[in-house]
Amino acid sequence: MSFLQQADDPSAATRRFSLLLLDTAELYYEDFSVHYFPPGCVERDLVARPIKGRLLICSKSILFDPISHSDAILKFPYANCQRIARWEAPLMSPITGETIVIRTTRYVKLKEGNILGPYVFVNSKETLEFRFTPNYNTVSVVLSKPSRLLSAHKKSLRDSARIIDKITREHQESIEFDSGWLEDLSERIVSKMTANRVTPLVSNPGRVMLTSSRIYFQPFNNVDPVPVKKFNHDSIFRVVKRRYMLRQIGLEIFYNNETVLFLSFAETSERDTFYNGLIQQELVKPENKTQGNLLLQWQNGEISNYDYLMTLNTLADRSFNDLTQYPVFPWVIKDYTSEKLDLENPDSFRDLSKPIGALNEERLAGWKKRYQEMPEPKFLYGTHYSSPGYVLFYTVRVAPEYTLCLQNGKYDHADRMFWGMQETWNNVINGGADVKELIPEFYQPGGKFLENSLRLNLGTRQGTGERVDNVILPPWAGSASDFTAKCREALESDYVSANLHKWIDLIFGYKQRGQDAIEADNVFYHLTYEGSVDLDSVTDVVEREAIMAQIMEFGQTPKQLFTIPHPSRKGAARACSNNEEDSGPCVTDVGQDDAAESVQEEGSATQQEPQNAALNWANFGKLSPEFSQRMHREPVTAVAVSGNNKTLYSVGQDGCLKIHDLQDQMQTHSATVGTMALSSVIPLADGKTFIVGSWDNNVYWYDIEFGRVVTTLNAHDDAVSCVLRYEDFLVTSSWDSTIKIWNYEDAASGSKRFAEECMVEEMGQLDGEVHCMDIHEERKLIVGSGVTDGLVMVWNLSDYTVFKELYSHEEKVNDVKFSPDGQRVITCGTDATLRIFDIDHGTTVSQFELTEDFQTLAFDGQTVLAGCESGNLAVWDVVQGNQVAELKKHKGAVRAILILPDAKTVITGADDQTCCLWTLE
Repeated sequence: MSFLQQADDPSAATRRFSLLLLDTAELYYEDFSVHYFPPGCVERDLVARPIKGRLLICSKSILFDPISHSDAILKFPYANCQRIARWEAPLMSPITGETIVIRTTRYVKLKEGNILGPYVFVNSKETLEFRFTPNYNTVSVVLSKPSRLLSAHKKSLRDSARIIDKITREHQESIEFDSGWLEDLSERIVSKMTANRVTPLVSNPGRVMLTSSRIYFQPFNNVDPVPVKKFNHDSIFRVVKRRYMLRQIGLEIFYNNETVLFLSFAETSERDTFYNGLIQQELVKPENKTQGNLLLQWQNGEISNYDYLMTLNTLADRSFNDLTQYPVFPWVIKDYTSEKLDLENPDSFRDLSKPIGALNEERLAGWKKRYQEMPEPKFLYGTHYSSPGYVLFYTVRVAPEYTLCLQNGKYDHADRMFWGMQETWNNVINGGADVKELIPEFYQPGGKFLENSLRLNLGTRQGTGERVDNVILPPWAGSASDFTAKCREALESDYVSANLHKWIDLIFGYKQRGQDAIEADNVFYHLTYEGSVDLDSVTDVVEREAIMAQIMEFGQTPKQLFTIPHPSRKGAARACSNNEEDSGPCVTDVGQDDAAESVQEEGSATQQEPQNAALNWANFGKLSPEFSQRMHREPVTAVAVSGNNKTLYSVGQDGCLKIHDLQDQMQTHSATVGTMALSSVIPLADGKTFIVGSWDNNVYWYDIEFGRVVTTLNAHDDAVSCVLRYEDFLVTSSWDSTIKIWNYEDAASGSKRFAEECMVEEMGQLDGEVHCMDIHEERKLIVGSGVTDGLVMVWNLSDYTVFKELYSHEEKVNDVKFSPDGQRVITCGTDATLRIFDIDHGTTVSQFELTEDFQTLAFDGQTVLAGCESGNLAVWDVVQGNQVAELKKHKGAVRAILILPDAKTVITGADDQTCCLWTLE
């Protein structure tokens, strides 16, 4: 069991108490060593042989955990207690010393005989007295909390919650982090705060300390045998911001030793402060995966369907530590009666284009009729496809303690237990309210969750008298491990690969919400959706607890990752139905940290703009030329626009800078800069000055108003091929095989006598002419290439060291660009290939053979717009792996492409000496 691995406790053999024995949201404070005297005991015998154990003080109950495992753990809910006080011993009583008495008519027995099974609820007609003598503390110390908690539980729910909260705060404030547990006294403390460690069905508060080397967690109780847990930074491989109980307050940290630390904080701001402090530590070097990169790998068959679904679950806030957001997987097989499973037969598979609830049209018709008659907010299904109850329905045989915790100490009725695969499949297809999907364990090796290896007494079915034991498997499965192996084989089959994107649309994609969800019959109870309720604004304690109880009951819908149709898998598209949904790119680039940053202060229009731009990129096949004009006497080499996008600037091999009014479609200025061809142009904010790179080895600052060069930087020993601005620096590349970083102010002012005095760094590891480069400002990376052996170099601009060497092409590299997230680099070369690299791992993500050389590229992570040697523009969908369109206008190789921010307008320059303005229809 995946989530049980997180709950392993080496002390389980000696400590039976766990937080799973408490009620929902109940807190464990402290414990005291005591001797126990049961009701009706012969006191004289017990004084000679007392029952030793611990009295555990909790917020909703007191528990007695005896040392002897044959004795039951006793639980006394405050709500059922009449009195918890000092016991006044009779005159001749053999019990000496201070004693506590608990008087009640109802208590609970747990794990009697050390057998894990349903709790025994004991009801007595007479009041029973349970007496405890503290061994090392006074009665007044032991009773300091229970007496107040008992009083609180006699009041109204609101007053009770207020008092318990006060007691909890006092308890937590009294406990300071014990710095004696620091592993290394020289490590620097970054922050200290209160957080909860989250494990399935449990949230345990404590002090969390972040240092330069480790995370320390010290709970406000002694439930763990080790008072302080330590987690080393150098073992971290992933850090993920999480939604927890419908709030963006969670943080999950994955370690190389399979340890997972899930923390929840009181506020989003506290979580973000801790996150920012953590990732800034030198030892923390997590992987940085993005949807777009993984989607491309999945498209190209480099990762399995299982791994892709697990990644989507992770990105959508699904966690093995949170049963309300447990990873969800689809039913893919519907044949559980045949002797042999035929994975070549489409009839063996479930229809992945429909939610489970829509697979039975007759049942669906009844739900849709109810939906039409329902007031807002409407829902089609009263239950969910993933909830804590469903997870434990499948896993009860290996997680009985979790099941008992969730279901108030009882197993479900035997007739409702997980009996067999065919029965469960029939119920989700025909049952009156069952629409549950599967969990990852069905596709993992082993299948232990299908076997009753613990020999649990799960009851007897009424109809047949059969004992609930191992899950009844289909005839085609020889064993539990064989069953899960064949389920995994089905998940990776051609049929599922060709149709899995349709199920992704329902669970993680555009059919999850809104009108698309309604049309897809995919509407669930409103409280399951992210953003449906602002829990922070709910101040009433009773209402807040009711909402949280509903979350536990219904589960939560995953975070929406895609807002337009998800593409099918490459190579599997021919097996799909001919559906327009399969043709478009899909990822709105939601990274692991976006959940807490999804609200932008600039308003909804700003939030919508990137999505609209992505849609426009996807429709570049519909670009049409609005006007084209011959601007130069020689080939055009670079184009740029003014800040308001109304003026076009171009340079060419004729050594001229041209300025063109796009609204009036007329040239306004022409200037000769230098004596040789120009390669680059950057307009400055004043609209009058331009930075121009030249083949005469110089970079010029040209003032168009005065018609003269105001500053000259003798930058290289050969032609300047590219000029870029980066923060306070100017970056230039050259045919002299170098890329140089310049202090911009020094270079622009011309205040230094020699150019070298302005230079910050020179990167000269390339062995040939550098023809192209690009910068990713956020990641502080620069990529350059153009050499004849196809080498692409990536440098880190923070320390000017080599970040990665990539051998991309067998011949010259024509252009290189970063993806928007900086995780990938795309290149084209004279070998007529297009290649995409994951620069963090140095691996090739995709490679495409072309019919002609691409000379220049623009790339948004999904779509490529390329300038071709023939003069055409090629539109490529690198997710689908094919060319979408070819646009004709120029009569010579396209050397320059500029895409305006809204992606509705494209400007190109070519060897035919013309510039063309393209617009999206």
